[in-house]
Amino acid sequence: MYTYEQSKFGEWEKITLRNASTGNSFALVPAMGACLLDLCFQGQNVLDSFQTPAALQLGDWAKSAVLFPFPNRLRGGTYTFAGQQYQFPLNDGSGPNAIHGFGRQKAFTVQDYQVTADQGTITCLYEDQGEHPGYPFPFSVEMKYALNDDTGFEVSLTMTNRGTQPIPAGLGWHPYFTLGNTVDQYFLQLPTCNLIEVDQTMIPTGRQSSYPNFNESTPIKDTTLDSCFKLAAATTNRDTITIKSDTASLTYWQERGTQAWEFVQIFIPPHRKSIAIEPMTCNVDAFNNHEGLVLLQPNQQFGGKFGVQFTKP
Repeated sequence: MYTYEQSKFGEWEKITLRNASTGNSFALVPAMGACLLDLCFQGQNVLDSFQTPAALQLGDWAKSAVLFPFPNRLRGGTYTFAGQQYQFPLNDGSGPNAIHGFGRQKAFTVQDYQVTADQGTITCLYEDQGEHPGYPFPFSVEMKYALNDDTGFEVSLTMTNRGTQPIPAGLGWHPYFTLGNTVDQYFLQLPTCNLIEVDQTMIPTGRQSSYPNFNESTPIKDTTLDSCFKLAAATTNRDTITIKSDTASLTYWQERGTQAWEFVQIFIPPHRKSIAIEPMTCNVDAFNNHEGLVLLQPNQQFGGKFGVQFTKP
């Protein structure tokens, strides 16, 4: 049976949904971007996230961040929409850009939770009145986490336009996964995809190239990745990415549909202890190049689902 537990994590409230009999659980801090702190299957944490309140406050590497109103980078932090130019703060350590929107430290509120014999679910909501100078549009974002003992972990992410005019919109999530040891010892398999070529500031050049390197399960070894990929045209309702170690296998999936999540960023941080698999609704710099960008009409919503399944041999 799953339980709903509340505890302190520094100045914030931490919520844990746990099934003690199976060792499955997840924990989050709603008031800091609904940030996921851990995700355990059979007692093994597969998430590389913030272990202390100080680390959560600092937010290095944007671990487990919900990304809105755009994922990844925005060239020079600026874009033009409906004849008006807007500016985001330049917060990208890799170059003169804005990165990952502004959702990381926003306070979500718990709207609902449910616990049953084999599943724990929590829904968190953030509402914005359009006070950000770089994005002065009212909107809301709903994040729903669900852990099922049979089907694994599922995330539902939805954005709604609460204003009276269309708005540009993009979504993403930034989890880092680990199976222990270093990723050099993992195998990686990607779906059919193209590599988005970028310039020295990590902004797309407009070119793509085939990327067959991990079409089959292949050792990562010393491969370096901080790359965005465009997934091939969908032939099923989801795409999958698998990482394997000697002791476990993790399959990540992201939904495909009419508002396809057809982009994914793969990033191996310098410490090489985890790998980020980041679903994105749109390309890097989509507010400028419009690749995958959604024009969200008043009262319209969009989003999608992604998730994780975990097995041991």
